Amino acid sequence: MDVEGNELKILEGGKTIITKYHVPFVVLEFSPVLLKEIGSNPRDLAQLFVDNGYKISFNGFLSKEYITVDELLTRLVNNQRLIYFIHQSMFN
Repeated sequence: MDVEGNELKILEGGKTIITKYHVPFVVLEFSPVLLKEIGSNPRDLAQLFVDNGYKISFNGFLSKEYITVDELLTRLVNNQRLIYFIHQSMFN
């Protein structure tokens, strides 16, 4: 998903896909700066996934190296990069 800071707005419109159907993994081009410019909170975007059973990784959807929302926001600050949200169903 690469929508220049509109990720949270788009996901709120399709929230059922995340909350009910648990897509196995989602890859976002995550930019706190772009999210803030659009009026979204980067923490809210990451927390949406975590609250629905997803883990966060910088290293791909098969990685077992996960980080917290706080770590994500600290590491990115003003940078942009691909972030992987992996649903817990991928680990069963």
